[in-house]
Amino acid sequence: MASSCSHVLIYIYVCRRKLISDIFSIVIFSGKISTLIPLDFESLITYKLTIQAVDINNDVLPDPKQQKTAWAEYTINMQNVNDIPPVCNPSIYEQTIYSTLTGSVPIVTISCTDKDSASLHYSIVGGNTNDRFVSIRNQVYSRNTLSYHSEGVNDQTTFELLIQVTDSEDGKQSIHLTTTATVIIHVVPWTTTFPTTTTQLTVGVCAGIHEQ
Repeated sequence: MASSCSHVLIYIYVCRRKLISDIFSIVIFSGKISTLIPLDFESLITYKLTIQAVDINNDVLPDPKQQKTAWAEYTINMQNVNDIPPVCNPSIYEQTIYSTLTGSVPIVTISCTDKDSASLHYSIVGGNTNDRFVSIRNQVYSRNTLSYHSEGVNDQTTFELLIQVTDSEDGKQSIHLTTTATVIIHVVPWTTTFPTTTTQLTVGVCAGIHEQ
Protein backbone atom coordinates (compact mmCIF):
# COMPACT_ATOMS: atom_id res chain seq x y z
CA MET A 1 0.00 0.00 0.00
CA ALA A 2 1.38 3.43 -0.93
CA SER A 3 1.56 6.61 1.12
CA SER A 4 1.58 10.28 -0.02
CA CYS A 5 2.80 13.55 1.45
CA SER A 6 -0.55 14.26 3.09
CA HIS A 7 -1.38 10.74 4.18
CA VAL A 8 0.40 8.48 6.57
CA LEU A 9 -0.45 4.81 6.76
CA ILE A 10 0.11 2.60 9.73
CA TYR A 11 -0.07 -1.16 9.59
CA ILE A 12 -1.55 -3.23 12.35
CA TYR A 13 -1.19 -6.96 12.61
CA VAL A 14 -4.51 -8.30 13.83
CA CYS A 15 -3.97 -11.63 15.49
CA ARG A 16 -6.80 -14.11 15.43
CA ARG A 17 -4.86 -16.95 17.02
CA LYS A 18 -2.66 -16.68 20.08
CA LEU A 19 -0.16 -19.14 18.65
CA ILE A 20 0.54 -16.96 15.61
CA SER A 21 0.98 -13.80 17.71
CA ASP A 22 4.13 -15.34 19.14
CA ILE A 23 5.54 -16.08 15.68
CA PHE A 24 5.10 -12.93 13.51
CA SER A 25 5.57 -9.19 13.97
CA ILE A 26 4.93 -6.18 11.73
CA VAL A 27 6.70 -2.82 11.41
CA ILE A 28 3.97 -0.26 11.97
CA PHE A 29 5.02 2.32 9.34
CA SER A 30 6.42 0.05 6.62
CA GLY A 31 4.19 -2.99 6.91
CA LYS A 32 7.19 -5.28 6.83
CA ILE A 33 6.34 -8.68 8.31
CA SER A 34 9.04 -10.72 10.00
CA THR A 35 9.25 -13.85 12.10
CA LEU A 36 10.08 -13.87 15.78
CA ILE A 37 11.17 -17.50 15.90
CA PRO A 38 12.27 -20.11 13.31
CA LEU A 39 9.33 -21.72 11.54
CA ASP A 40 8.88 -25.46 11.56
CA PHE A 41 7.21 -27.24 8.64
CA GLU A 42 6.50 -30.28 10.81
CA SER A 43 4.45 -28.14 13.24
CA LEU A 44 2.33 -26.10 10.82
CA ILE A 45 2.51 -25.75 7.04
CA THR A 46 0.17 -22.74 6.52
CA TYR A 47 -0.23 -19.46 8.39
CA LYS A 48 -3.06 -16.97 7.77
CA LEU A 49 -2.45 -13.34 8.76
CA THR A 50 -4.91 -10.44 8.90
CA ILE A 51 -3.37 -7.00 8.36
CA GLN A 52 -5.17 -3.69 8.99
CA ALA A 53 -3.91 -0.55 7.21
CA VAL A 54 -5.03 2.77 8.75
CA ASP A 55 -4.70 6.23 7.14
CA ILE A 56 -4.09 8.53 10.11
CA ASN A 57 -4.09 11.61 7.79
CA ASN A 58 -1.12 13.26 9.48
CA ASP A 59 -3.27 14.30 12.43
CA VAL A 60 -1.44 15.30 15.54
CA LEU A 61 -4.28 13.66 17.39
CA PRO A 62 -5.70 10.90 15.19
CA ASP A 63 -9.35 11.52 14.41
CA PRO A 64 -11.09 8.16 13.98
CA LYS A 65 -13.79 9.82 11.84
CA GLN A 66 -11.21 10.97 9.28
CA GLN A 67 -9.17 7.78 9.20
CA LYS A 68 -9.69 5.32 6.38
CA THR A 69 -9.14 1.64 7.05
CA ALA A 70 -8.48 -1.34 4.80
CA TRP A 71 -8.03 -5.01 5.56
CA ALA A 72 -5.90 -7.61 3.85
CA GLU A 73 -5.59 -11.34 4.35
CA TYR A 74 -2.22 -12.99 3.77
CA THR A 75 -1.50 -16.70 3.55
CA ILE A 76 2.02 -17.90 4.20
CA ASN A 77 2.75 -21.40 2.90
CA MET A 78 5.74 -23.21 4.32
CA GLN A 79 8.17 -25.09 2.08
CA ASN A 80 9.71 -28.17 3.59
CA VAL A 81 13.50 -28.29 3.87
CA ASN A 82 15.64 -31.05 5.23
CA ASP A 83 16.48 -29.83 8.72
CA ILE A 84 15.93 -32.92 10.87
CA PRO A 85 18.47 -35.78 10.88
CA PRO A 86 17.41 -39.43 11.09
CA VAL A 87 16.71 -40.88 14.52
CA CYS A 88 17.54 -44.50 15.38
CA ASN A 89 15.70 -46.18 18.22
CA PRO A 90 17.55 -47.85 19.74
CA SER A 91 20.91 -46.43 18.72
CA ILE A 92 22.90 -49.43 19.98
CA TYR A 93 22.25 -53.06 18.98
CA GLU A 94 23.92 -56.17 20.40
CA GLN A 95 23.64 -59.70 19.05
CA THR A 96 25.40 -63.05 19.52
CA ILE A 97 25.82 -65.40 16.56
CA TYR A 98 27.57 -68.66 15.72
CA SER A 99 30.50 -68.44 13.35
CA THR A 100 28.68 -70.77 10.94
CA LEU A 101 25.81 -68.33 10.33
CA THR A 102 25.18 -68.06 6.58
CA GLY A 103 24.98 -64.80 4.69
CA SER A 104 21.28 -65.22 3.94
CA VAL A 105 20.18 -64.67 7.54
CA PRO A 106 20.06 -61.08 8.85
CA ILE A 107 21.92 -60.51 12.10
CA VAL A 108 20.16 -57.31 13.17
CA THR A 109 17.51 -54.99 11.75
CA ILE A 110 18.14 -51.31 12.45
CA SER A 111 15.09 -49.16 13.15
CA CYS A 112 15.47 -45.51 12.08
CA THR A 113 12.98 -42.81 11.08
CA ASP A 114 13.14 -39.34 9.59
CA LYS A 115 10.38 -36.71 9.53
CA ASP A 116 11.78 -35.09 6.37
CA SER A 117 12.62 -38.14 4.26
CA ALA A 118 10.78 -41.30 3.37
CA SER A 119 13.90 -43.22 2.37
CA LEU A 120 17.12 -43.76 4.30
CA HIS A 121 20.50 -45.16 3.26
CA TYR A 122 22.55 -47.39 5.55
CA SER A 123 26.29 -48.04 5.26
CA ILE A 124 28.99 -49.57 7.48
CA VAL A 125 31.64 -46.92 8.07
CA GLY A 126 33.68 -48.41 10.91
CA GLY A 127 34.65 -51.58 12.76
CA ASN A 128 34.17 -53.94 9.81
CA THR A 129 37.46 -55.82 10.20
CA ASN A 130 38.34 -57.92 7.14
CA ASP A 131 35.10 -56.70 5.56
CA ARG A 132 33.21 -59.55 7.21
CA PHE A 133 29.80 -57.84 7.24
CA VAL A 134 27.59 -56.00 4.77
CA SER A 135 24.52 -53.77 5.18
CA ILE A 136 21.55 -54.31 2.88
CA ARG A 137 19.00 -51.59 3.45
CA ASN A 138 18.49 -51.53 7.22
CA GLN A 139 19.78 -55.03 7.92
CA VAL A 140 23.29 -56.30 8.67
CA TYR A 141 24.45 -59.64 7.23
CA SER A 142 27.59 -61.76 7.42
CA ARG A 143 29.33 -62.06 4.06
CA ASN A 144 30.23 -65.69 4.79
CA THR A 145 31.04 -67.98 7.68
CA LEU A 146 33.81 -66.72 9.92
CA SER A 147 37.11 -68.55 10.30
CA TYR A 148 38.34 -70.01 13.59
CA HIS A 149 40.52 -72.93 12.46
CA SER A 150 43.60 -73.44 14.57
CA GLU A 151 45.86 -73.66 11.52
CA GLY A 152 44.39 -70.64 9.73
CA VAL A 153 43.76 -66.95 10.33
CA ASN A 154 41.28 -66.49 13.16
CA ASP A 155 38.67 -63.73 13.12
CA GLN A 156 38.05 -61.70 16.24
CA THR A 157 35.11 -62.79 18.37
CA THR A 158 33.60 -59.32 18.93
CA PHE A 159 32.87 -56.76 16.22
CA GLU A 160 31.64 -53.23 16.91
CA LEU A 161 30.18 -51.88 13.68
CA LEU A 162 29.43 -48.19 13.14
CA ILE A 163 26.43 -47.77 10.83
CA GLN A 164 25.92 -44.40 9.13
CA VAL A 165 22.31 -43.53 8.30
CA THR A 166 21.77 -40.83 5.67
CA ASP A 167 18.48 -39.22 4.69
CA SER A 168 17.24 -37.66 1.43
CA GLU A 169 18.33 -40.58 -0.71
CA ASP A 170 15.36 -39.88 -2.99
CA GLY A 171 17.31 -36.97 -4.48
CA LYS A 172 14.63 -34.37 -3.77
CA GLN A 173 16.67 -32.58 -1.12
CA SER A 174 20.02 -30.87 -1.62
CA ILE A 175 20.95 -31.18 2.05
CA HIS A 176 21.80 -34.60 3.46
CA LEU A 177 21.83 -35.19 7.19
CA THR A 178 23.26 -38.25 8.92
CA THR A 179 23.23 -40.08 12.21
CA THR A 180 24.96 -43.22 13.41
CA ALA A 181 23.97 -46.47 15.08
CA THR A 182 26.26 -49.02 16.72
CA VAL A 183 25.95 -52.77 16.17
CA ILE A 184 27.92 -55.03 18.53
CA ILE A 185 28.24 -58.62 17.30
CA HIS A 186 29.62 -61.40 19.49
CA VAL A 187 30.73 -64.50 17.57
CA VAL A 188 30.76 -67.95 19.14
CA PRO A 189 33.36 -70.08 17.29
CA TRP A 190 31.92 -73.38 16.15
CA THR A 191 34.69 -75.98 15.84
CA THR A 192 33.98 -78.38 13.01
CA THR A 193 35.52 -81.85 12.73
CA PHE A 194 36.88 -83.06 9.45
CA PRO A 195 34.98 -86.09 8.05
CA THR A 196 36.75 -89.44 8.29
CA THR A 197 36.69 -92.23 5.73
CA THR A 198 33.35 -93.85 5.08
CA THR A 199 34.90 -97.33 4.81
CA GLN A 200 34.03 -99.47 7.77
CA LEU A 201 37.10 -100.79 9.53
CA THR A 202 37.20 -104.14 11.32
CA VAL A 203 39.57 -104.41 14.22
CA GLY A 204 40.74 -107.93 15.05
CA VAL A 205 43.03 -109.52 17.61
CA CYS A 206 45.57 -112.08 16.42
CA ALA A 207 46.52 -114.84 18.86
CA GLY A 208 49.69 -116.82 18.44
CA ILE A 209 49.61 -120.66 18.19
CA HIS A 210 52.14 -122.52 20.21
CA GLU A 211 52.97 -126.17 19.46
CA GLN A 212 53.48 -128.45 22.34
